[in-house]
Amino acid sequence: MSALAPVQPVVVSWSGGKDSTLMLERLLADPRVVVRALVTTVSSVYDRISIHGVRRSILRAQADALGLPLHEVLLGATVTNDEYELAFANGLQTLVEAYPDTRCMAFGDLFLEDVRAYREALIGRHG
Repeated sequence: MSALAPVQPVVVSWSGGKDSTLMLERLLADPRVVVRALVTTVSSVYDRISIHGVRRSILRAQADALGLPLHEVLLGATVTNDEYELAFANGLQTLVEAYPDTRCMAFGDLFLEDVRAYREALIGRHG
């Protein structure tokens, strides 16, 4: 008899697009994973997801339909990369406080090597 692998709690970076939807579908189907929450960057000026421009009302409806808590990282209309990284770091700190047993974040766009390297470095700087 073999021991079962421990369950990995994960926070999902949610853009509202097809890549994050496919990634979430796979995570939810994996018995070794428990999805704790969604986290999204939102333009507070435009009231939309920063990446795809999905309306915030749709974002919230998606999270409600999935039954998952939603954490929004607010950004201005235009932000520098430094401002984005600071807001993201603050959002990560909120997630660490809310889900102290969760040390893993999943992204749906990591098939792009440069994006993956950037996200790994950004997350790595913040534990």
